[in-house]
Amino acid sequence: MTSVTIKDFYAITPVHKWTCANLVDYYHKENIFELSKVLDSVKKDLQKVADIEFGFDVKRRMKAQELLNHWKDWTAPMKKVRKPNKAYKKIRAVRVKQQLHAVKNSADQVDILQKQFADDSQKRSFENDEQMDEEALAKKARIEVEVEDTNNKNLVCGNNDKRTLTLPLSSAEDNSIEEIIKKDTVKLIDFLREQNLFLNNKHLEILHEREIAGCDFLKMDKQDFRECGLEIGPAMRLAGLAKKLNDQNEDSSNEFKNSTVETPPTVAELDIKLLSDNLNKIIRGEFQNIKGDIEKIRRQVEKIDNAVKSLEQRNDVEGSELS
Repeated sequence: MTSVTIKDFYAITPVHKWTCANLVDYYHKENIFELSKVLDSVKKDLQKVADIEFGFDVKRRMKAQELLNHWKDWTAPMKKVRKPNKAYKKIRAVRVKQQLHAVKNSADQVDILQKQFADDSQKRSFENDEQMDEEALAKKARIEVEVEDTNNKNLVCGNNDKRTLTLPLSSAEDNSIEEIIKKDTVKLIDFLREQNLFLNNKHLEILHEREIAGCDFLKMDKQDFRECGLEIGPAMRLAGLAKKLNDQNEDSSNEFKNSTVETPPTVAELDIKLLSDNLNKIIRGEFQNIKGDIEKIRRQVEKIDNAVKSLEQRNDVEGSELS
């Protein structure tokens, strides 16, 4: 206690009211409830009151010294009635049980939400995998049909410059610009063997001697092939293939850009978004309920604390009456 508190009680309260029960009750108002701490504070303050330096009159100093001299007898009645009673123990047990129950309910609700989210996610994952498998099979079927149609075409070539040059390709993967650019001279020659360009070993040997790779082949025209030493026929066929590959790649790029400008979300994407929104609403609602339960428990615990304090004060009063 501060010197101001000491002055408030000991300087104002008449000495005949300096009973142990009154002092304990006053110290309870200072938020000190444990009896041992209360009596320790009382003893220290009485020593200050008895000290002439604190400015109390003779009557109050003598009363304080008298209480200190008979301290054990003066505090004995309070110590006897301060044993915890059954009501106090029961209230404490109820409070602990309620707190444990609230924590368990919160943990159970979180577990339920996590399990629900995991089950829904797994279900959606299976549905998405099935849809992706169907799309992959359909895409593979389209590629196989296109490749088969391409391989069925024959090369039409002659002395008439007005005739159309139709060049079959081996597969959808091998004729992509990205794949051809990666080919070295040997792999490029293997690729050209499969294109039905009527190239013999002599023609391919010229490409090998000039170290023509895939990235070079796509940039060459008829004049470039002629300068390598090829006759006009092989040079035209090779130049036609290089041009066709470049044109097909450009058409594919434009088609892809046009097809992806405004692509609407898929059904799976919409379902996942709807599921996520619903789960977020459920989680927010559950946590609001948990927050409300915690607030109710806090108010109940506060009521229990007030009841415990009231019982302690009642015990103090009963002890003072017994004394």
